[in-house]
Amino acid sequence: FMIGFCLIFTLVGGALLFFLGRLSLQTLEPYFWARSQCRMISSQVVETSPSSGKFHLEVAYEFGQAGRTQISHDFSRDSMDFSDYSEISRLAETYSAGKEVECYVKEDNPGAAVLAHNSLWYLALPLFSLPFLGFGLFGLGFGVFGRPVTESASQSNPSPGEAISRPGNKGKIFLSLFLSVFIAVGAGLLYFLVLRPAYFNQKARAWPSTEGTVLESRVISQESDDSTSYYPFVLYSYYFASKEYRSNRYSFFEQAEGSSY
Repeated sequence: FMIGFCLIFTLVGGALLFFLGRLSLQTLEPYFWARSQCRMISSQVVETSPSSGKFHLEVAYEFGQAGRTQISHDFSRDSMDFSDYSEISRLAETYSAGKEVECYVKEDNPGAAVLAHNSLWYLALPLFSLPFLGFGLFGLGFGVFGRPVTESASQSNPSPGEAISRPGNKGKIFLSLFLSVFIAVGAGLLYFLVLRPAYFNQKARAWPSTEGTVLESRVISQESDDSTSYYPFVLYSYYFASKEYRSNRYSFFEQAEGSSY
C-alpha cells in the first residue's frame, strides 16, 4: 500500500515538474531574443471576458527584421491579465499609437516578437512540484530498499527478539524540508493577502482627497464548485495635478460578498 501511495505522489510530482518546468522555460526564452526598435500602430485596454473584471492590452506594432517589415500583436509571451485598471492604463499610455518603443524579436522566427517580458517569478513554479516528487521518491526508496534500524533492549532479562526502532536522521531532515515548503507558502500568502494590503490601507489614510466621477458600476461574480462570490467593480476617473486618471481600485483588500447576491 505504501509503495502504491508513494508512486502516485511521484507521478503527480513528475507531471507537475514537467508542465511547470516547460512554462518556466517558455517564460525565460524571450529574455534571450534580440532587441529591436518598434513603432506602435495601436494600443487599447480590453476586458478579457464579460463581467470578469480583468483586462488585457491589445496591441499592434511593426518592426524591421531580415530586411522586411513585420507586424506583431503579442504584448508578452503569455497573456497578461490585469485586475487593476490604473496599472494597465499606464501601460496603454506607455505603448500608445505612434510611439517608438523597444521590443524583443526571435531571430530564427522573425514573426515572433514581444514588447515585454513575463515576470521571472514563473521560474519558481517548478518548486511546487518538489514536495510531491521528493515525498514520493523518498517513500519508494524507503519501501523498496529501506530496513528498520533496530537494537536489542539493554534491560535485564529482555524478551527474545525484543527490539526498538530508531528513525533515521534522513527521515527527520526530509520531513523538516517538506514542512518548511508549506510554511514558506503560508507566510507568502499571509504577506500578500493580509499584511501588505493592511499596510497600504493604513498609508492611504494620509493621501489627499479629490473628487471623482463614476464611469461604470456593477457586480462581478466568480463561481466555484460549491459557491459563488461577488465583487464590486467600480470604474472611475479623477484629476490630479491637472491630469486625468482612471482606476477601478475599490479597496486594497479583495471584496467577497459570499454566495448570495
